[in-house]
Amino acid sequence: MSFPIQAPPVRRPTLVIPHTTVGIQGDSPRDEVRRRALLWYGANYNDPAAFSMSTYQELRVSAAPKA
Repeated sequence: MSFPIQAPPVRRPTLVIPHTTVGIQGDSPRDEVRRRALLWYGANYNDPAAFSMSTYQELRVSAAPKA
């Protein structure tokens, strides 16, 4: 029994640490702390959205016969 030929592994780009690529110097210390916190704890847009069950209205509309 032979197995199919597998594709080579995907080459991932190097990881970028956001706070090292954005200039955060020059403002007041309060602004620097705020900007640093936004970079460290900001949204990760690569994460998938949280799962939520469909509402009754969405289920009812999606199950309706097409006209």
